[in-house]
Amino acid sequence: RTVAYSPDGTILASASSDRTVRLWDAHTGERITVLYGHADLVRAVRFSPDGTLLATAGADTTIRIWDVATWTTLRVLSGHTANVEWLAFRPDGMMLASAGWDNTARLWNPRTGQALYTLTGHENTVDGVAFSPDGRVLASASRDRTIRLWNPDDGTLSRVIAGHTDTVRSATFAPDGSLMVSISDDRTVRLWDWRSGTELASLTGHEKWLESAYFSPDGKTILSASGDRTIRLWQVADTSTAETAGHESTVESVTRPWAPSRSGA
Repeated sequence: RTVAYSPDGTILASASSDRTVRLWDAHTGERITVLYGHADLVRAVRFSPDGTLLATAGADTTIRIWDVATWTTLRVLSGHTANVEWLAFRPDGMMLASAGWDNTARLWNPRTGQALYTLTGHENTVDGVAFSPDGRVLASASRDRTIRLWNPDDGTLSRVIAGHTDTVRSATFAPDGSLMVSISDDRTVRLWDWRSGTELASLTGHEKWLESAYFSPDGKTILSASGDRTIRLWQVADTSTAETAGHESTVESVTRPWAPSRSGA
């Protein structure tokens, strides 16, 4: 259902409806190990920024924190009362956000397992969460057609962004934090000045719902994947598009190519 690379690009984690998480050598394709523990399908996997932890979550309503060195469970985080759909680590690795089908987003200390804040206000399931690059803002995307921006340090709501006409699947910040991109079942990719809540562009062309979207590492391009079997690349400067076709069914996810930085992230 979802995949994630380790920060150094050497390990790929994959989540599955078979209740397992599988770890793969990203260079050779060989399986490293299989993680068991979830009691239902696994919907989300995410490595911590320093690569020492792996967080997984799913339909059993729990979040599991794994030690990457030993692939053992360190903690099981409980609190959500329905599917946990998405996970995001704050860039400093000291906070984990979760999106739940119980209409909440939640904030945790992944090192101690402490539940920090329960973010309420969405009127339908929360499908995605993402931190800004500086970690000072958390965005949550919901089936109530809105994006909410939160201060993760105290759990307070900063802004509600509306404009989509159907479920908002995700909202993601540009690498420099200046812009935000959101995707929806209304078949649009939208670009926002999130500080003011102003919609800068509504990008149309996909013929079915959107599954995921990310900025390229340089922030100049947006990649979007859709149920229409295509991936589209949008130029941020002029919102022009190029289409990549060939898939024979829904494209559920795209991920940014890994490239080392000076910090190793």
